[in-house]
Amino acid sequence: MGAAPVLAHLDRSADFVVKVWADGAVVYDEADGSLQALNPVAGEAFQRLLEQPGLSPTALGRLLLQEEPDAEDLRLVADLLREFESLGLWERAPA
Repeated sequence: MGAAPVLAHLDRSADFVVKVWADGAVVYDEADGSLQALNPVAGEAFQRLLEQPGLSPTALGRLLLQEEPDAEDLRLVADLLREFESLGLWERAPA
């Protein structure tokens, strides 16, 4: 993965309402009325992205782990961002 980090980007952050519980989370998109169920880690990650737009995968990993992420952690964060992208919750920042 030699590519530069892709920054998290949420142009529509005001459209989302997130509710996180110990066993999961939901994201409601007020723009289209869709509802997405997420696991607790994904819910926390998405909430962090809403609170702090422009986080890099490394910065997001630090927030979630509260320590420096290793290569495997960064791969998991990248997978999570791809999942958010496929759900229409996140988009890549312009290069």
